[in-house]
Amino acid sequence: MGEFCGLDFWADETDRRMRARLGNFVPERVFDAHLHIYDCSLMPNAGQEGSAFYRAGRVFGGREGLALAGTVLGNRVRLNANFVLMPDAAMADLSNGLRDAATQFLAKELAIFPECSGEVVVVPQDTAETIEAQLVHPRIRGLKCYHTLAQGRRHTMDAPVWEYLPEGAWEAAERNRLAITLHLVKDEALSDPDNASYLLEKCRQYPHASLILAHCGRGFAAWTVMDSVAAFREIPNVWFDLAAVCEPAPIFTVIQVMGAERVLWGSDAPVSGLRGRCVSVGREFVWLDQSACPGIQTALVGTEALSAFYDAANMLGLTEGEIKNIFYGNARRLFFLDKDE
Repeated sequence: MGEFCGLDFWADETDRRMRARLGNFVPERVFDAHLHIYDCSLMPNAGQEGSAFYRAGRVFGGREGLALAGTVLGNRVRLNANFVLMPDAAMADLSNGLRDAATQFLAKELAIFPECSGEVVVVPQDTAETIEAQLVHPRIRGLKCYHTLAQGRRHTMDAPVWEYLPEGAWEAAERNRLAITLHLVKDEALSDPDNASYLLEKCRQYPHASLILAHCGRGFAAWTVMDSVAAFREIPNVWFDLAAVCEPAPIFTVIQVMGAERVLWGSDAPVSGLRGRCVSVGREFVWLDQSACPGIQTALVGTEALSAFYDAANMLGLTEGEIKNIFYGNARRLFFLDKDE
């Protein structure tokens, strides 16, 4: 029997043994920079019955998200988070009201959790003004775009960033000092020349907009970030989160090149509650689940990601202060603009 985390996902003996190896690596305070919340009724595509999101919770708010993220981190942790709304392709049609309803859902959750921040969904046709109309709560401190909202493209995994991250998002982020959380697509991710040149140009053009490259710049194929991250070293408004990265190599490289002060812990809940891990294979990557590993008891993605960070931190010889900043201090500085609690 596993340990029930309050949702459909369980931490079992494998997870407990892997966490025990980490000792006191996780500090007492953690700010999860990449924790999704959502209401499946507002997600007719991603939230369909049977999907991972649906199984995690038909309504997956702050209580559910923090419970799941905390399952991996341990009971002694005081956990807060940046609540990232989960985008759905249907939200690209602003006339249906789904995006607005999701924003109101976020605002209600932020009212319940006063030490948390949040990010609203932006869509391709947004202007700075329509985005600013979504800033309905003072702790909405970021914007979330996603490739599935790109229009006129059958395979959105090939979409260039500008097809799903509108210029208005950069303008609104610049004016309001917001973060933009970006999950890159295209096979080469951050090593794709068009992706890299676009991001370098926009980060220089909008120096008060903070760009968070999720999943180590989608470094699931480790070489894609290891070969490209150096170009961003001198760009001060670029950050990386570690969400769902299950190999030490991309984490090691991002921290080594960017410094520990621009790296953020993130769980990617509820993805962290699935079993398996992502591994580099050739020039690509693959997600391994229990069915792909016969005879092996897989751990939660969140446990794998935490273990990968632990290994990278040990190889780098990170100080206790640097580890605490990645888990907590950096996110507070980014989302709360240096305000103390």
